[in-house]
Amino acid sequence: MKIRKFNYISLALITGVLISCSNKAIELSKYKDDVRIHTDLQDEYLNDNYEAATKYAFGVEELSRPKPIELSWKTRKKDITGFKVKISETKDFTDAIEIETKENKASIYNLKIATTYYWNVEASYESSTAEISDTESFKIESFGPRNLYIDGITNARDVGGWPIDDTHRVRQGLFFRSGRLNQSNASTIIKEVTSEGEKVLLEDLKIKSEMDLRTIDDNEVGAITSSVLGDSVTYFSCPMDWHASNILEGNKEMVQHIFSDILADENSYPLIFHCNIGTDRTGMIAYLLNGLLGVEDEYLFRDYLFSNFGNIGGARTMNNIKNNYVATIKRTEGNTLSERIANYLISIGVASEDLEAIKSIFIESI
Repeated sequence: MKIRKFNYISLALITGVLISCSNKAIELSKYKDDVRIHTDLQDEYLNDNYEAATKYAFGVEELSRPKPIELSWKTRKKDITGFKVKISETKDFTDAIEIETKENKASIYNLKIATTYYWNVEASYESSTAEISDTESFKIESFGPRNLYIDGITNARDVGGWPIDDTHRVRQGLFFRSGRLNQSNASTIIKEVTSEGEKVLLEDLKIKSEMDLRTIDDNEVGAITSSVLGDSVTYFSCPMDWHASNILEGNKEMVQHIFSDILADENSYPLIFHCNIGTDRTGMIAYLLNGLLGVEDEYLFRDYLFSNFGNIGGARTMNNIKNNYVATIKRTEGNTLSERIANYLISIGVASEDLEAIKSIFIESI
């Protein structure tokens, strides 16, 4: 695994930002290095051994959110009434994110890792017509996880973004893991995701489906029968018993249903899935999917242990899973982890063509 090394010698090296010098009315900052999305504490862990998560976070406070990307610019005119910032993955600004501000700066979260973005700024004036800056670009760092800021939700991140090999990566923007969206075990529906968080899910991440792994018979789901995100979001209730001594062996039928009927259907995406705190049952589904796609063990374990940065009620270590579903997969026949997971899923009733459909949905060239 490639370990990132950061040079903290000077502010310029930390931020990687330069201000261009030109005669333009709006001068955009330029990034000479890949832009970091992880906080300093998260970076310390991501540069350490994957098993060292509890040196940095203990699962009892919200530390899982990324740092914002800070865009800034200089202007030469004084009578400015406001700015509109546009950010896009394409030079022609297709599907651009737009931010309106009255300051010479803007913060943005939740951009894709290993992705180049283009941006410009339009300034409006009291005494003259609006002006648009030149276009600049920046690239988000390539190292996962792509952790997310969704207000009201802890432990949120994209299942995608992890490398498979030198030429392939798990596609981002399809499958998102998180903690619950509403309070568990409540007699009435109590949303925990805020209106701002809903806006991120529906408008930015464009969520079409919610998959809830919480149990129904004890009302762990918190009285809901449909998504708290509204009627535009399909709700998949997929209760999984978290009391089982082996949560994979104890939930075979539901795992088969999830992979055959939901993950293999391209119409399910973009999809957010969760259990109560988004760590154990949720972590198992993420492990099985990314392992099937060819992501190596170390990345899978790091993704699981990154949950310690969320407010999940207590720390997790490898002991929580190594004698659980990880051991089950290790005992399954196959030359690689991907083969063993595939063989296990086939043994519980997932069709091989469904596994191929899942791979075609998630694997992308880089």
